[in-house]
Amino acid sequence: MEEDAMRIANLKEMASLAKKFDGLAPPEGALKLLEEASLMSEQDTLAGKKIGVPITTVHAAKGLEFDHVFISGLEDGLFPHSSIGGEDEKLRLEEERRLFYVALTRARKKVFLTLAFFRTIFGEKQANMPSRFLEDIPQELVEYAEKESVIRLG
Repeated sequence: MEEDAMRIANLKEMASLAKKFDGLAPPEGALKLLEEASLMSEQDTLAGKKIGVPITTVHAAKGLEFDHVFISGLEDGLFPHSSIGGEDEKLRLEEERRLFYVALTRARKKVFLTLAFFRTIFGEKQANMPSRFLEDIPQELVEYAEKESVIRLG
């Protein structure tokens, strides 16, 4: 019975959310609705957990805080994503920069930033440059790992 009530509440919430995207042309409206619904359900799941290590997207972490935050993949091409380009490149880049700021500010105590100088993508070894967003962090806030603690594979 409780499960039925939860499903009805979820359907009502979905209908309410759908109204938000009513004016958008297909398929953009449907895609935005699905993205928003997915992010909401991720956030709902995270909010109820007290133990363990939550792994989440930057979008789903909005409004949440953690003592320690690990942000991985801080390479140009991943963060910001390589699809940034075209006529709205500047806007999309600023949105990615805003998301990076959101990720950084989720930590109450410490943020750990990681990147791979080499990564295998689709079977090809690729050299990577650090994310341009790392340059935005004041150097007095950065503490680099000791070389002995850095693991290099390959």
